[in-house]
Formats: sequence, C-alpha cells, structure tokens
Amino acid sequence: MKDKKLWIIISAVSGFTAVAIGAFGAHSLREHLSTEMLEVYKTGVLYQFIHTIILLILSITDFIKSKIARIFFLTGIILFSFSLYIYSNKSISLRLFNCSKFKVDFFGRENTSKESFINHRFNVYKKIHPF
Repeated sequence: MKDKKLWIIISAVSGFTAVAIGAFGAHSLREHLSTEMLEVYKTGVLYQFIHTIILLILSITDFIKSKIARIFFLTGIILFSFSLYIYSNKSISLRLFNCSKFKVDFFGRENTSKESFINHRFNVYKKIHPF
C-alpha cells in the first residue's frame, strides 16, 4: 500500500509539472520560440501528460503488478519530455534572462547591466575552473 501511495504522489507531481511547464510555454515562450520549436515544446508537454495518465492508471490499478512498468514510464517522462523541452529552448539566448530588468541581481547587489552579471558569473567560473 505504501508503494502504491508513493507512485500516486509521483504521478501527481508529474501532472503538476506538465501543467506548469505547458502554461509557461503557452504564456512566456510564444514570442521567443519559432513555430517549429514551439511545436516540439508542445509535443513534450503532450507526451508528459500521456505518460502521467498511464503512470497514474498503473499506480491506482493492480493491472500490472510489476514496478518495472512504472519505472519505465517515469524514465520516459524524464528522458523524452525533458529532452524536448531542452531541445526546443536551446535557441533562446541570455536575452530572456536579461538582468538589467531587475533592480538587484541574485546576490542582492544593485544591478547596472547584463554585462556586469555575465562578468561576475565568468569570474566565479574562472575561480572554480582555472584555465
């Protein structure tokens, strides 16, 4: 019974993320993605919904007692849907994350421009990974 409850919770979280990612794509990415990449994004959302519904059905019913089917569907969500999300968004540059729109950056400092944020991130990277 505990295993059944865990898989129902996993299905609910997957359904929530599908709705959230779909809403983000519909409202925020429409002007930033080409129509072809938006279709790729929508396909990822659709397949995540389908996998989530099947995962929920497998979690509620005892039609297939094996946990391996649930694991495969969850793996399909993670590998396939999220790879489509990443693939469709690879054309978006840092202009979406233009920090000059914010009054302060992620570190609480007054932000003057996007370049200062990028230079700061580069300096942090350079400290971690010296050339």
